[in-house]
Parts: sequence; structure tokens; C-alpha cells
Amino acid sequence: MKKFLSLILLTISITVSAQIPKPMPNTFVNDYAGLLDTAEIINLNKKINIIEKRAGIQLAIVLIDTLPTNYEIEDFSLLIGRKWGVGKNNDGLVYVAAISQRKQRLEVARNSEKKFTETRSQEILDGIKPYFREKDYYGGLNKLVEEIAYDLNVDFQTTAQQSAVKNAEKDGKWYEYIGGLLVFLAPFAVIYYIIKRRQRNRAMQEGYYSGYDGGGYGSLSAPRKYSSRPYSSSGLGTFPAGAATGYLANELMDKLSEEDKEKEEEEEKKRREQEEYEARHREDDESDYGNWGGGSGSSGRSQSSNSGFSGGGATSDW
Repeated sequence: MKKFLSLILLTISITVSAQIPKPMPNTFVNDYAGLLDTAEIINLNKKINIIEKRAGIQLAIVLIDTLPTNYEIEDFSLLIGRKWGVGKNNDGLVYVAAISQRKQRLEVARNSEKKFTETRSQEILDGIKPYFREKDYYGGLNKLVEEIAYDLNVDFQTTAQQSAVKNAEKDGKWYEYIGGLLVFLAPFAVIYYIIKRRQRNRAMQEGYYSGYDGGGYGSLSAPRKYSSRPYSSSGLGTFPAGAATGYLANELMDKLSEEDKEKEEEEEKKRREQEEYEARHREDDESDYGNWGGGSGSSGRSQSSNSGFSGGGATSDW
């Protein structure tokens, strides 16, 4: 009798294992339903790989046409997580979509449940629905990945893109500095304009009245020099504007030199960081894609633990 029961249990175990597919090699995206093209899978893989490298969380995406017989999607996703060993520290995520049955589930391992609560998991699934209803499966999966990255504080920008953003911010500050200088110079420009206008008016008056000095109009042929008049000297009038202009010109040159030096130093620093980062992580190394649990391959791993999967997460249709 005991042998008979053992044989039944063994048969059930083999049947269950046979219905859980093996993970595809070198990919996080297991498209058994054939919904995505190569470029879409590559884009999703790159983003999921960045999530793993920067946050340490593994995400498996599984697309199937229909669930195996007698399986609910909760059972199927749970067994995927356990059998494949998704997650390095009982913190993996498994997303399963059964396309023909219009069902989806986000399975969350124990150590990720505080971040991806049932409520939050349901919100993520709700965000996918509009895309899947239009059969935009790539759009929905991209939304899934971006929402998970957002919750894990992962930025998909490369180091070069981040540097470009910072440089743009610096340029914005530089324009603000120029604007401030112009505002500062404006009063001096107005003063300079007023002084020069008064000097021109006085010069015109002197030229007009010089014909009556010394008798007769003949003296018009020999006009006076403006500098002979005590009030016509322009040195004192233009000194504030000249001094301010000279000072600000020097400040501007110093600022330019400092900005150029800082920019060069920043670019050199970013270049070194990029080289070090690529050497350490090799984020685009496809051989690391789908390396579940951090093992030596992507063909799944047999283990006694359950990888932390115990039914956390959420389910919905679309």
C-alpha cells in the first residue's frame, strides 16, 4: 500500500514538473506565446538587467497562451518562481500572463513584499490593462518594468545621459548668471546714456551761441573746444560705467575659466566612472540575462528552498 501511494505521489510530481516549462536561455523574457519581436525582447532585457544590477532584484517575465490543465495562474506563477529559483535573497518577482485567458499575475517573494504589497502589485497590473486590451503587449510589459524600476529607485539613464542632463542644468545656471549681469549693468547703461545725452546737448548749445561771442558771426568759423569749459569734461561722468564694465568683464572671464575647468574635470570624472562601471558590471553582457538566483546558468536550479515565494502578489484580468 505504501509503495502504491509513493508511486502515485511520484507520478503527480513528475506530471507537475512536466507542465512547468524550463526557462529560456540568456533572457529574462520568456515569450512562449510568440508575442514579441527580437528588438522588443532586447529592450526589455536591457532594462530588467539594469534593475538587477542596480537594485539586486530579479524579475522573470513569462508569457503563455493558456495555463496548463487544472492550474490556476497563482499556482503556475508560484511554481515558476520556486522551480526556477528566481531571486538571490528570497526577493524575486515573477510576472505571468496567460494571453488567451486574459489573466495576469505578479508573484512577489517574501523579502520584496514590503515594497510590492498586494495593493501596489494590483496598481501595477492595472497600469498594464489598457495596453493589453489594445494587444500592445510590449507597451504593457514596458510599463510593468518601468513601474518596478520606479519603486526600486532605478534610473535607466546611462552615465553619459546623466552627465548630459547635468551639463544642461549647468548651462541653465550659466544663462541665469548672464541675465543677472545684464540686470546689474542696466542702471549703469542708463546713467551713461543720460550723461552722454547731456554732453551732446551742451555741445550743441555751445556751437549755437559761439557765433555771438567776441562780436559778429565770423567766429562761427572757429568754434570753441569743448574741453575748455569746466563742465564739459566727460571723465567723471563715465567713470562709474567704465569701472563697472571693467570689473564685470574680469568677473565674466574668471567665471568662464572656472566653468571650463569644472566641465573638463566633470567629464574626466564621468569617463573614469563609466569605464569602472562597465568593467565591474558589464550590464550589456547577455550571458547574465536570466541567470536565476545568481547561479552558473539560466536553465533553472533544483533547490530545497522555495526562493521565498509563498503566495504574495496580486492577480487580475484585462
